[in-house]
Amino acid sequence: MIDKVAREYIFHYGVKGWNMDEFAKEAGITKRTLYNYVGSKEQLIENTLLDYIREIQNKLGKEFENVPDFETGIEKVLDIYPQMIMKMDSRVVQEILKNYPSIEETVVKERQSFTQDILKFVERGQEEGRVDESYDSTTILQVLQSLIIYYIKNQPEHIESKVKKSISIVMYGIIRRKK
Repeated sequence: MIDKVAREYIFHYGVKGWNMDEFAKEAGITKRTLYNYVGSKEQLIENTLLDYIREIQNKLGKEFENVPDFETGIEKVLDIYPQMIMKMDSRVVQEILKNYPSIEETVVKERQSFTQDILKFVERGQEEGRVDESYDSTTILQVLQSLIIYYIKNQPEHIESKVKKSISIVMYGIIRRKK
């Protein structure tokens, strides 16, 4: 119940629109029990964000296992990743990163699983001859991540369409054209 309420509060209200007393009451527990579960509001926010990221990473990883070709994989990325970002209001993410900078460091470390899935996907495209081998898969991933972070921090309006378009440009831009 705590995890469900945490996601609802954070994703809908941000980090400043509630306090731990209200949260404990909504979760149906005492404040003392809540603090036994998490040490602080920051820890609750971090745990909730990381659980959500892991859930999306697992979903995307499973999708990559079942794609028949590179282009279908790109379409899966274009469907899943912007949806993930939109479940959380981009202004909420911006607020979290501004108020709790240590969470950004933790999220960057945690994305390793997602990073590996994307790297394997790009390398698979290279093995299939769909992506030019001269493109470095790590650099491609860093470009995608940089674009997403840029939009979250600087241009949160219409972020889903911006992220989708940016991912599309990068991913379709690395495809080797059939001659």
